[in-house]
Amino acid sequence: VNTTNTSQASVVLAKSAQATARRMNSAGKCMTGFRDAMLNAGVTAANNNDLVEGSPKGTDGWFERHPDMFEEVKYIQSGSSARQINSTDLPNLPAGYIVVWVPDNNFKSEPGHISITNGNGQAYADETDNLDWGVFNDSENSGKGEHGTFRVFRLTDKWKVENGKLKFEG
Repeated sequence: VNTTNTSQASVVLAKSAQATARRMNSAGKCMTGFRDAMLNAGVTAANNNDLVEGSPKGTDGWFERHPDMFEEVKYIQSGSSARQINSTDLPNLPAGYIVVWVPDNNFKSEPGHISITNGNGQAYADETDNLDWGVFNDSENSGKGEHGTFRVFRLTDKWKVENGKLKFEG
């Protein structure tokens, strides 16, 4: 996990995701890995009944319903101004960001994908993922949320680290 340019809380989340991915080392269970990483980091909101069960698509709505805990990242700094985030930015995200791949309407049966960035060009859930958008658009590589879009979320500054775990102070 690369700790550069990220908060202590985000580092805790990224390290929890890394440990979960190493423990699980499986494919097709990203939602389970994501939920485990969140809970193990201390994000008790991940245990809420309204968190989508089984499939990552729809979790973007869950994050929207918890704006005090998570904020969407729509723009990144580019020189002296900000611009809208695009797929080529994903490998450059700091550790602890949450990336949700949402299939478009023509691929409603696809589950999508969710993972937590490590700050080194990869992300974790049930295994280590490559954040190369081209891989996710490959028709041979189903189940990762290809043929759609993505949304990025991060912890708000209301999360603190206490005894190595996240604690919400909002």
